Amino acid sequence: MTRKAQPTSGNAVTLMDVACAANVSRATASLVVRGSPRVAAATRERVEEAMRRLGYVYNRSAAGLRSSRSGVLGVMLPGISNPFFAEFLEGIETVLQSAGLTNFLVISGEEAASEGRILRLLFEHGCDGLAICPPQDMQATSVQSLLRSGLSVVQAMREISDRFDYVGPDYAAGMRLAVDHLAGLGHRHFAFVETGFCHSATRARTAALSAALKTLGLPPAVILRARMPEEDGSGLAEAIDNLRRDGVTAAICFNDLIALSLCGSLADRGIRVGRDFSVVGFDGMAMGQMVRPRLTTIGIQPRSIGRAVAERLVARIGDRQLAVARTILPVRLIAGETTGPQD
Repeated sequence: MTRKAQPTSGNAVTLMDVACAANVSRATASLVVRGSPRVAAATRERVEEAMRRLGYVYNRSAAGLRSSRSGVLGVMLPGISNPFFAEFLEGIETVLQSAGLTNFLVISGEEAASEGRILRLLFEHGCDGLAICPPQDMQATSVQSLLRSGLSVVQAMREISDRFDYVGPDYAAGMRLAVDHLAGLGHRHFAFVETGFCHSATRARTAALSAALKTLGLPPAVILRARMPEEDGSGLAEAIDNLRRDGVTAAICFNDLIALSLCGSLADRGIRVGRDFSVVGFDGMAMGQMVRPRLTTIGIQPRSIGRAVAERLVARIGDRQLAVARTILPVRLIAGETTGPQD
C-alpha cells in the first residue's frame, strides 16, 4: 500500500513526509539527500520528485549535529588575487562536490597577524577538517592549537609542521627543469625574482635553484624581490635592465603572475622578451598560454594539487589513524616564447 505524506499544517515538511510520499523508508530518503551512490536511480528520482513537490529543504546543520560532522571543510589561503589560487580552489571543489561536502574559505593574508582569530572562526563553525596554505612565519602557538583541536589538517604548497599531511609540487625538479632549459639555450647568468615573503615554498625554490646552478658549474643567481600584485613590474624591469649590463640574460620568476608582469614591463622598455632577454614562470596557469609571447613556465598543476589536497583531507576525516604523509606531485616544463637562444 502506498503511504501518503500528511505533513501537519503549518509545520515544516520532514524527511519522514518525503519518505511516505515516495513510498520508501526514512533511511532510504536520508541516503538520497546525502548523495549516497547506494540508491537505485529510479528510487532516487522518486524521492527527489517528492522533495520538490512537498518543498522539502534539507537541514544540513541539524544533520551535522546528529552525526557529529558538519560536512564543511575549511580552506585557509594567504590571498586570492593570484589566479593560481582560483585554479587550486576549483580542484578542491571538484572533490568536495563529489563527496557531498562544501568549503568554508578564509583569507589569512601573508603577515599572519590574524591567524589566531581565523583558526578560532574555523573551530567555531565546526569544520570537519582544514586545508591550509600557511602565511609566512605562522606562529608555533597556532600550530599547537591545531594539534590540540584534533582537527584533520592538510598543508598545501607550504609546510609548517611535519605532524600534518602535506601536498605540493616537486619544487626541486621544477627548478632543475627551468635551469636546464635556459642553460641548453646558452644562458649562463640568471636572476631569480621572488615575492619577498619568507615561507617554505620560497626556501625550497631558492635552494633548488642554487643546487641546479652549482651542478652545471654556473654562478649563483642574483636575487630580486617583488611583492605581487602590488609591484607592477616596472621596478623589476629597470633592475634587470641594469643587470643585463653585467651579463644577466634570463630570469626565473617565483610564479607566473610575476613573470607576466615582468614580461610586459620589459616590452614597454623596448626589450624583446624571448630574444633580448628570457623569462620563465613557475605555475603553469592557463592565462600564461593566452598572452603573446606565450609564457615559458614550470607547470605545477594547481587544479591537481587542489584535488589531491581535498582527497587526502576527506580520507583523513574518514580515518584519523592514517599515518602522516607527504605527497609530492610531478611538474613539467611548458616551453613557450618568452625564452630563446643566447648568442
